[in-house]
Amino acid sequence: MEASGESGKEVVTNGGGSHSRKSSHQETDPKDAGKELVSNSASDSVGPRSPINPQQNPYNDPLLYVEPPQPPGDGRWRFLNLHWAALRTVRWSLLWLVLTALLLAATIALTVRYAGLKRQQSSLIITITTPLVGDALPIVNSSLGAAAIVLGSFFSITTSPNKPLIKAVYDGGGKLCVRTEDSSWRRLVQCVEGANPKPHTPLMMLDRIGGPSIYFITAENLLSGIDNTHTNDTWKLSNLINFRRKVHEQSQLTSITWLNGSSAGVHFQDPDLQLREFGKDD
Repeated sequence: MEASGESGKEVVTNGGGSHSRKSSHQETDPKDAGKELVSNSASDSVGPRSPINPQQNPYNDPLLYVEPPQPPGDGRWRFLNLHWAALRTVRWSLLWLVLTALLLAATIALTVRYAGLKRQQSSLIITITTPLVGDALPIVNSSLGAAAIVLGSFFSITTSPNKPLIKAVYDGGGKLCVRTEDSSWRRLVQCVEGANPKPHTPLMMLDRIGGPSIYFITAENLLSGIDNTHTNDTWKLSNLINFRRKVHEQSQLTSITWLNGSSAGVHFQDPDLQLREFGKDD
């Protein structure tokens, strides 16, 4: 090994080769010194390092690799996430339980109501009798409903097209009695029994397609009616009773047709003294 006389350099000979290096006491550039301090401080601040990822550190320099920061309290946050997930599961389970209970309650209520309507309808079985006029007189102060049957005779095979029928209904004392006039008033009266009209019920005869129809109030103050059938000129109970429309005990009735007579509307007064219309399609 030989040392050179030049200041600041040292030549080292090892075997047949030699190389030079700066001595430890050589002056340094202030800029390089600052860089060295920064590098040393960065090197000292880095803690234990994970294996170097070539994609994050393509030059494989330990000084260029920094450990990715981890969120503080990672285990606590994982516990909270699991806790909230469990709460969401419980919440959705409770929601489905409440919805199922409501659906079950609605089904039971509708079933009970439908069964009640079926019992109400099955208990009203009407019968038709045809007594003479003198044997089916109206009660005192009976209401009266009448109409010329034009729309209701479009599909009738027993009605003369030259002159419309006239039908009138009155209270026969617990039964609805209908008189018919074509060329003259018929001697026989059609009396409908079992429809449960209230005493002195208001009566409304409405000419419409699929009719005529007679509307009245039952003993329970419910809106009801009967419809005429064209095949044998008789009467059947209307499904209006199934809707159980409550009316005021002193209500009167009126009705109207629209859509060329295929639909009907009944006007009445409800228990709150409000005027109502109930529509009925054929």
